[in-house]
Amino acid sequence: MVFTGISFDPAKGYCEISLPDTISEAGMVIRKNDTSERAFFSITGVELLNDFPGISYSSIGVNGASFRSYNRCTLFYEQLKLYKPDLFIISIGTNDAAVKNFDPEKYRNYYDSLILAIQAINPECAILLTVPNDSYYRKKYPNKNTALQQTVIHELARKHGQAVWDFYAIMGGLGSSQRWYNRKLMVHDRVHFTAAGYSVKGDLLITALISQWEKTTGRQPASLLQLIKDIHE
Repeated sequence: MVFTGISFDPAKGYCEISLPDTISEAGMVIRKNDTSERAFFSITGVELLNDFPGISYSSIGVNGASFRSYNRCTLFYEQLKLYKPDLFIISIGTNDAAVKNFDPEKYRNYYDSLILAIQAINPECAILLTVPNDSYYRKKYPNKNTALQQTVIHELARKHGQAVWDFYAIMGGLGSSQRWYNRKLMVHDRVHFTAAGYSVKGDLLITALISQWEKTTGRQPASLLQLIKDIHE
């Protein structure tokens, strides 16, 4: 394999490798050259990009993550500068709410700080706030903390003039995860979804996005889907 260019930015913590042709897969071999006990290797992710037109989707979510997780990532905001997205969707909160003593103000401060950071890095980027799904606490009790998060998120949306996709309300509010579980859309913990449940959630989100696109442009949803198809062809 021939590289056409390699650039490394230690401050932002990434290495960019350019290839002359498109590839569908790549392998990586790591060799330890430093024999000291303090030697270490850290990799936060690998992303394959190309110059073709179309929709580019990136996700940075990990299981068990909360706002504190992102605050511990020293390169998070530096690496965020490498992206210039048209839309940034914030979907954080289920794990923040899964605690006995939930602090709405601390959650508000974390959320507000992330919004301000995104706006500072990319002022032209639209931001969509999402309310977490209804869930159970310790598999026994409907989690009332999500309703507090719902209030915080709507208040921040009004403050910053941003849109909200309220999945908590769409599900049916407090205790609705039991009904989703009964319909085999959530697993027993009533926190996570089944494959079918995640598909339903994804369909609901894309339907909401297409619906708003229709309202703001006056064009039929089918024309957006055709536009996406034409771009990829």
